[in-house]
Amino acid sequence: MEYEKLIRRSITKTQADNRFPPELLGRIDAIVPFQPLSLATQQQIVKNKLRELVQEVHVKHNVRVTINPRVLQYLIEDRGNTDSDAGGARAAVARLTSEVTTEVATFINQFPAERRIGIDIEGEMVSDRKDLRTSDAHVMVFTMQ
Repeated sequence: MEYEKLIRRSITKTQADNRFPPELLGRIDAIVPFQPLSLATQQQIVKNKLRELVQEVHVKHNVRVTINPRVLQYLIEDRGNTDSDAGGARAAVARLTSEVTTEVATFINQFPAERRIGIDIEGEMVSDRKDLRTSDAHVMVFTMQ
């Protein structure tokens, strides 16, 4: 209860356009502080989405997909953003769609006879080499034997 009083006081004391009027706060039953998703939670969400991608590609195209664990690292750690307003898992899933799903679709359209493909990361990731300022890593889809 004391914590809630501190939050209410902080919200009403904020200056300029970034404050809640006290009469609006009086209508709110509970204040729930926002906590950004943990790295482990983001990883689990993206793992589930990758699993769904593998199943969907197999069902729709009869293509077996193998995903290197570096893809998860790339999406979460290398391309991820830890700011609380960065979108959390939504942003990671959007990266998965724009960078992984698009590459898989392009590959399947170019090579419709392939039945086994792999997804990996080519290049160096900042999450592997802290001395790098920017990553040159990107998603690569290839034929598997």
